[in-house]
Amino acid sequence: MSDQLPTVTDYQASLLTSIMTFSPSAPGSGLQVYQHNLQMTAVRSLSIAFPVLAAMLGEEAVYVLARRLFTSEKPCSGDWADWGRTLPALLRSSELHEEYPYLADIAAFEWAFHRAARSRYVALQADTLNSLTQCEPDTIRIRLQPSLTLVSSAFPLFGLWQLHRSQPPGRAPGLAELEAVMQTEESGCYVISQSTATTQVMVINAQEYQWLEGVKQGMTLGTLLDVYPTLDFAQWLTTALTNEWVTGLS
Repeated sequence: MSDQLPTVTDYQASLLTSIMTFSPSAPGSGLQVYQHNLQMTAVRSLSIAFPVLAAMLGEEAVYVLARRLFTSEKPCSGDWADWGRTLPALLRSSELHEEYPYLADIAAFEWAFHRAARSRYVALQADTLNSLTQCEPDTIRIRLQPSLTLVSSAFPLFGLWQLHRSQPPGRAPGLAELEAVMQTEESGCYVISQSTATTQVMVINAQEYQWLEGVKQGMTLGTLLDVYPTLDFAQWLTTALTNEWVTGLS
């Protein structure tokens, strides 16, 4: 019995595989055109999701990273903005990490900002705050914005992020500017979330960071107060409500 002829679907799947793996193709071929377009789309996508990282590295380095990332992380949807989640891990395992260890953390910071900016804002259910006076702390849990992400680093990520975002197009910060930021004393603890007006970044202290980690893990208010007895809950709640981190209590 003769081998079954490939179907149109088989051919399309093979073509897509060839394109998405950047396999070599003859110069000037139709496949090479598709590959080039895909590569440029990947580079643009990373530059949009990670603008500060792209400014730090330059176009050639972003091109190389895009090719490497594509081998381990394929687009999971029809939207390229969903692609890039594993770039921080890729940077940590790259030859850049030893000399520039802060790049992976910058990538994680920018990915959190990028995802928060694309997330839905959830309004506060103010009536649920009544449980603070009506229920025992051990029965209360704090609900946070779905977009809220915690990032920590040994480097002043917020300062580096702000410095690069403040530069005119095509201009990189000077060495003196970079050194000044690297010498600043940031806590290295950040909250990134979506609010009604914008995507915001807040620098917090280590105890506030640990408290928020506990909230995200589902700890009750009673447990949090026991674990972090020196944290001023009333003050924290005021800050959290002002920054629209909290969506309610349950």
